[in-house]
Amino acid sequence: MKEELDTEGLKNWIMETKRYSPHSARDVLSRLKRLDKLLSFSDFLTLEKCAYYLVEIERTTEFNALSISVKSQMRKAWRFYCEYKSGLSQI
Repeated sequence: MKEELDTEGLKNWIMETKRYSPHSARDVLSRLKRLDKLLSFSDFLTLEKCAYYLVEIERTTEFNALSISVKSQMRKAWRFYCEYKSGLSQI
């Protein structure tokens, strides 16, 4: 069974842990959705596979066509997700 992205939990975690505003936290979620459109991350949502997604997305033409700042924001959004996932596994 594939895991699903816990958007509400992630958004709350970003606001509490990273001290982002609700608007900025929603921006992070938006970047994750954009990543998913470029390369589905449904197979990478487990903590064990989290790091491999960035390797795979870097190989896509669509991702590499984006500006450096957009790619950086999208990578950061994915790292936040992985950090969030890592924290959940310690509970």
